[in-house]
Parts: sequence; structure tokens; C-alpha cells
Amino acid sequence: MSPVVRVLRMSSSSSFSQGNRAHSHSRAHSCSRGGLLSRVRSSSSSSSSSSSSSSSSHDDAHLSRGADFDDGGDVAEEACHVSLVGDIVMSEKKSQIRRRPLFSLMVVGGSMACSEFAMPMMMNQDEAFAAATIPPPADVRKPPVDAICEKSGLCSRILEAAPADASNKTKPQLLDIVTVDYTGWQAADGKMFDSSVVRGKPATFALRNLIKGWQEGVGLMTVGETRRMWIPEDLAYRGTAGRPSGMLVFDVTLRSVKAGPPVPRAPDDVASPPANAVTDSRGVKSVTVTAAPEGAPRPAPKGGKASISFACWSEDGTLVDASILRGGPQVVATDGTFVIAPQISNMAEGETVRVWVPNKVAFTSAPPNSAPRGLLVFEIKLLKVEQ
Repeated sequence: MSPVVRVLRMSSSSSFSQGNRAHSHSRAHSCSRGGLLSRVRSSSSSSSSSSSSSSSSHDDAHLSRGADFDDGGDVAEEACHVSLVGDIVMSEKKSQIRRRPLFSLMVVGGSMACSEFAMPMMMNQDEAFAAATIPPPADVRKPPVDAICEKSGLCSRILEAAPADASNKTKPQLLDIVTVDYTGWQAADGKMFDSSVVRGKPATFALRNLIKGWQEGVGLMTVGETRRMWIPEDLAYRGTAGRPSGMLVFDVTLRSVKAGPPVPRAPDDVASPPANAVTDSRGVKSVTVTAAPEGAPRPAPKGGKASISFACWSEDGTLVDASILRGGPQVVATDGTFVIAPQISNMAEGETVRVWVPNKVAFTSAPPNSAPRGLLVFEIKLLKVEQ
């Protein structure tokens, strides 16, 4: 299966009866990054309506994170080709591959859906591709002594340095788009599970959508460099069923980098709310970062809507989501199921608030392996009260 993600926007409405599509609803199951806030209904469309998405080419590497912020009950659905390099939640039903983006569902009050994962890596490829393989390197089982190991456990060594006269020496940042050639093996048995080299075409990814080991490892590289990375399971798929298991080894050549927006910086107090933070009945803490001008309008607590900009981090400072990743400000319902809706309903135009959400409040059930640990920290600015 191609690691390039191709997205087909299917619907942003909770009603899926339009046209000749027949939809059935079932309760979603928690999985890869899921369980956030509340359960949602997942929809399965007919295999005929989705066959084009599962058989389309691998040309489009743009990953949409579209969401419906307007209504706490609406869920934006997408179908896509899936990436086992990217930590994307997915399921497969017949020829249809479905995913629900992490905080699209968080914002509208959903839980991450899917109890199945696409597998194996090379599904839906022709027989010639499935039979192709690249032998594992001699050091596949463990990093050699000359490998450089980071505090995270990631180890790597440069196989081929970038050309000395390379014009772009900038290292990729989290929100950049990278084009790479790569091959991946399981360290335990040397089995190759994916390769853009075998497919004969480089792959393009949003770096933020990849497993943590790739985010860190590719972030060490410059264009033209080839690097071998030994990625421990904690930085890969964390034992998720149907994914490559154990330590993974990748040979990666960075072909190009397209700069994305600046990464929102986590606040200094991201892991520890200050003593003056206000605590609500759920244990959610908040402080006002910037007060609103006197007399600024406020949204109605019931049925109100507000345009906001926001960023969200895990308590270790890792960016989880942000409005800048969604193309700009987002409109949210003040009485919706978004976990920080109560805080938004008490804000006024121009006000900025920082909110610390306990893990048990953010997740309606036991968090899955790949979910953010500890607090989720939001910084929200109310830009405009929507009428």
C-alpha cells in the first residue's frame, strides 16, 4: 500500500441519506488516537460509491484535516489511501478505506473511530509489487556503534551526506511538507513492509502526520541526504495490531522540503497550571492570557457561535492541533460537545485563554496507545462572536 495519502471528502453532515447512498450508523470504537470526548456514529457507504477512492492513483499527497466545527453533532468524514508511516486511524470495509482525523472529531465532540487497521502495508498493490523486496541491511537488528542516538531512543547514521553545494540546508520543521524516498524493514525479522523505491516514485508527506520517529529523524536531515533510522516501537506504532511491530529500520533520502507555517510554540507553563488558574467542576483549569476590551461582545451560552484561533499541545510541549493547520480561524458552538466549549462560552471578543484539560476529561474511555499522555493544553483566542 502506498504511504502517500489521497483524501476524498465525503460529507460534513450528520445526515448521510442524500443521493443514492445508503448509510448505516454504528457506535464507533476507540482506537489509535481515539476515545476523545464522546462517542460518535460512524457511517459506511456502499462499496460502489467508494471503489474509486480505493483504486485511484497515488499522485496526491495532500492530507486534509477538514472538520465541521459549527455543530457538535456533525462529523466530517473522509476516505483515503492510507499511510502506515503516518499515524492515521483507519479501517477497511470491503474496498473502502476510511479515516477520521484526530481533532476534527475532538472539536465536534467525537471519538476516534475504527476497530480495524489497514493491513498489510502492501495491500491493493499488484502482484509484481507485492513480490518485490529489498534485502535488509546487515545492521537491521540493532544500531551499530557509530550510530548517533537521541534521548528519545531514536538512533540514526548518515549513509550519504547532502551535497556540499546544496542550496537548501534547512532542516524540516513539523509543519513542512517533505518528499522522500524510503524503504522500511522490521528489525526483528528483516521483513520489508513498504518502499517507495520499489514503487519507483518518491512519496510526499506532511511531516506532522508521520510517526514520531519519522518526525524526529527526518527533522535531522537536509535535502539530498540519505539516513538510516532505527526507530523504537514507542516512537512507531506502539504495538498496534495490524501495523509493523517492534523496532523499525528505515533508509530515507530527503528529496525536497516545502515550508509550512511556523509551529505554534508551547507556553512555558504547558505542564503545570499556575496557582491562579480557575478550576471548573470537571477539573479543567484555565487562566486569562489577554483580557478582552471593556464592553466586548460575548457569545450566547446557548446556541451561540464564536470564531476562534487555537493551538493544542500535549503536556510535553508536542503540538497536537491548531487552527493554522486547518487553514485559519474556526467556528465553534458554545454549547457543543467540544471539551473547552464551557470556557469559550465565558469569553469575549479579543480575549485569549489558556486551558489545561485532564486526560480523563478529554477521553471518554481508556486512551489508546498512541493518544497524547497527560494534560491537553489549549490556547484559544476569541476573534469574533458569530450571529
